[in-house]
Amino acid sequence: MSKKPSKEEWNALGNDIGLYSSVYLLIDGIPFTIKEERTKQKIVVSFYICGWFYGVWLNDHFFTKYLREVRKCFHTKKDLDKWYKIRKSHYGKKQADEWKEGTYYTYRTPYFPSLKSFQRHITKVAETISIIEYKEYEESSKNYKKANPEYFRNKNEEAEK
Repeated sequence: MSKKPSKEEWNALGNDIGLYSSVYLLIDGIPFTIKEERTKQKIVVSFYICGWFYGVWLNDHFFTKYLREVRKCFHTKKDLDKWYKIRKSHYGKKQADEWKEGTYYTYRTPYFPSLKSFQRHITKVAETISIIEYKEYEESSKNYKKANPEYFRNKNEEAEK
């Protein structure tokens, strides 16, 4: 069963979100906080799970589906075309294409350039999405942390034990 917000609900969500305000979603039973934040000179949409985002989650297969995948090239377009042309003339098209594919790297990030891109990504990967109020978010956040303590370990508490 897939339940997702309507277009009007997403538009209302866009009006509610801002630099100093948050919106709360329950995505596949996980409480998410959605915020607009400033990174460098851009305003981006970021998300937090139960109010947190740990770097360890970037490699966790459970959470990676919610992250935005970014693909970048090691070289500039001009250099890439130049080297591709040289490799193609020396080694052939097949080997040049393989080399060109190897010049890209990907990484995942919890930042999206706009609410629309966040919406597109989340509606593709999530089964259920519901907009919730803060009180409901607090309660579901506590329950989720209790049910999944391995994702919310405090290293200071572990060191004390």
